[in-house]
This record gives sequence, structure tokens and C-alpha cells, in this order.
Amino acid sequence: VAESGVCPLAHFLKTGKEEGWLPKPARTRERPRFDLKNQETIQYNILFIAHDLHRAGSEMLLLNILSWLRQYTSVQSTVLALHRGHDGRKLLPEYQTVSVVFLWEELYHGLSEGENSRLLYELFGHVDLIYGNTLLAANLYPHLNLFTAPIVSHLHELEESIQKYTSVATREYCKLMTSRFIA
Repeated sequence: VAESGVCPLAHFLKTGKEEGWLPKPARTRERPRFDLKNQETIQYNILFIAHDLHRAGSEMLLLNILSWLRQYTSVQSTVLALHRGHDGRKLLPEYQTVSVVFLWEELYHGLSEGENSRLLYELFGHVDLIYGNTLLAANLYPHLNLFTAPIVSHLHELEESIQKYTSVATREYCKLMTSRFIA
């Protein structure tokens, strides 16, 4: 599939799923962190939830965080973007230089809840932390319960946008599921 130039996710959704294949992202770097106090290797996996891949403030901040983590830590990061963005996901190539990236709208297309949960677990494996980079990430939190990881919600939205673009249910679920807030 990689050599053919076909989008691996599109190939999986069209034929791989029926053939019983489970997709796994390619992990190109393994740089475990050495904990001097405990004299053991520690590997952290963080799932970042991005709003979209549009060149905007919160997405640029997340890209900088991911770049720093890649350069200075052994954190394994995966980004799950809710949408492509209005500019057709122009930030995708930059994100792919520092993390594995998936689009929710492509993953969730046509799958049942059970299939979706199985796919998410197969894609992401063990997750130590979920980092929602927008209040809208709370819409995914019910689907991510299977990871039993703490959730950090980084809220960039102003009150007017929160009221206009989110439902009461989304806000309540964010409050219920979030372990720590950054605002």
C-alpha cells in the first residue's frame, strides 16, 4: 500500500477492513527517556486532539508543543484532528514531521461504535494522557473512554465562541471528563 501511493486509511476503509486487517501507524523513532532516579526506561504516549489542521493560533501552538516534545523528550505523540480545516489541512505536512496524524472524519466514517472502539485501540494502543487542544475535543471524549487516561483540556475559545459553537452537553461533558484545564 505504501509503495502504491494510495492513502493507507482510504485503502483500509475500502478493502483492508473486510480482509480483517488492523491498521497500525508507523513509529519511526524510538527514543525512550531514561529516568535517573529509578534507573529505568519510561515511554509516554500522548494522544492530542486538535480542532482542525487550519493555520490558526491554537493549531500553531499545538504544532510548537509537538515540535518541542519531539526535539527534547521521548514522548510518542499521535494527533487526532476533528476536521480538515477551511484551508484544506495546509498544516498537515508540518504536523506529520513531528507526529502521526489521523483525521476523525475519515476514521469514523461508516463504522459502528464497536468497530470504532476497536479501531481506535488498534491505532493508538496504550495512551498515557489525552490532551484536548480545544473545547470541541470534548465531543470525542465519550469515544476515548476505553483508554482510561487522564484528560487535559486546553481551552483557547473566548466565551462568545463557546456559547455559539458548542452545546451545553459538550460543555458539561468537558467538565465531567477533564482531569486538568489549561485556559
